[in-house]
Amino acid sequence: MSLPFSRFLEIVLLLKEVRAEEAKAELINSAFTAFQMGAGGDMTFKQYIEKLGLSDSPTVARVEISAKDAIQKADAIMRQTGSKQ
Repeated sequence: MSLPFSRFLEIVLLLKEVRAEEAKAELINSAFTAFQMGAGGDMTFKQYIEKLGLSDSPTVARVEISAKDAIQKADAIMRQTGSKQ
């Protein structure tokens, strides 16, 4: 039986995703054991896994801009709203 290369790549990518999910599940299980032993302190388990970066909730990316860029952006907003400085 012959497998087209494109199908082979789909299977490989799927396998990669499944292995990553399994690894994450193992890390969460280990984190739960550590949490039960007191590693989380006063945090809830959800807070603990978020701190470890294992949470499924989307995180807000930090956006850092220079002061010059911030001033330019503020000026553009002021011009759009018709406000005077």
